[in-house]
Amino acid sequence: MGYMSRHISAIARMYLFFINLLGMAVVYVLGLAYFYMISNYVIDIPVTSWNLLLYGAILQAPGDVFYMCGWGIFSGKML
Repeated sequence: MGYMSRHISAIARMYLFFINLLGMAVVYVLGLAYFYMISNYVIDIPVTSWNLLLYGAILQAPGDVFYMCGWGIFSGKML
């Protein structure tokens, strides 16, 4: 993500927002896969796909979008 944000000539805020959103999506995909594997195979608590999405993504995503992507725009513009 840093490579993408450093190699654009005019840094637009929406472009930085989508770069941060892409990075957040990668983290969420890896985190959901990890949560599913640990829950189902290590501690033997079956997790449905709805519970996985609800507790692993839907409840946490709005705060992450605001803090991570929103503040990432302003800190990227200032640096």
